[in-house]
Amino acid sequence: MKKSKGKIIPNSVILAKHEYKTILLFTEMGANVELIPKSNKKGIHTPDIIMYGLKWEMESPKGRGRWPLENNTAIKIGLASE
Repeated sequence: MKKSKGKIIPNSVILAKHEYKTILLFTEMGANVELIPKSNKKGIHTPDIIMYGLKWEMESPKGRGRWPLENNTAIKIGLASE
C-alpha cells in the first residue's frame, strides 16, 4: 500500500532552494509540515517548522570533522515566545 504524501502549510514563508528540497522530502515521507514565519522582534529566534507536533530548526551541517551532522544538528522545541 502506497503511503500518502504529507502537506505543506506555507504561512507566507519563502524558502531557499535547499530548504524547499528538505521540506519536499519530509512530505514525500508522509509528514505534514507547517512553516513558521520569522519573528520581527529583536533577539527572538523562531524554529523553522512544525512537524509531528514539534518545533524544529532545520540546519545545514558543515564541517570536516568526524561528526559534522551530530555536532551541527539541533532540535529546538519551544524557542519562540508563544
